[in-house]
Amino acid sequence: MKARLIVLAITLLFTLSAGNTVGERYDAASDIATTREIEYDSWDAYELHGSGKKVDISVSIVEGTSVDFYLFTEDQYDDYTNPFATQMGYEANKEITKTYSYSGSNVNYVFVIDNADISQSGATSTGNVTYEIEIKYSEMSITDNLVSFLTSGFCICGGAIVLAVITSLWLYTVPKQYKERAQKLKELGK
Repeated sequence: MKARLIVLAITLLFTLSAGNTVGERYDAASDIATTREIEYDSWDAYELHGSGKKVDISVSIVEGTSVDFYLFTEDQYDDYTNPFATQMGYEANKEITKTYSYSGSNVNYVFVIDNADISQSGATSTGNVTYEIEIKYSEMSITDNLVSFLTSGFCICGGAIVLAVITSLWLYTVPKQYKERAQKLKELGK
């Protein structure tokens, strides 16, 4: 009986300490331009579908205090929403601010506007917040693709050059060692 009470007390303690922070999640598969309100101790999340596309995000708080902005992978978002998670990772963030902008390509992230006290270093939630958000998708331009291609090409060429230098040094030093050993053997044989 005593053990059951202890388990019940621990469960109740964890339940109360987890809080009741709840957020809204929106599918942002296409362009969005809207104004929304986030309640006190809550967040809004936008699921981005930018694979093969360029995405531009612009957000500004029009009423209320500073908030936190995060860009998560799906696993990082799961940690963010888990009240028992011990740490929180992110791809990009900006805390204690009223504006945020992001531009990237080939992204499949969850973008969060946080009006909750989840991060120890982030903004303190004091009430509801109203924000304007604009999410725009565009096809990657030839320039974007060219930059990506050239970056990959330079990395491959750089790796090939390093490999060629290492191979040349090895080919130079190994035969030299064998020649020196052969010379020593000849001298011993005389």
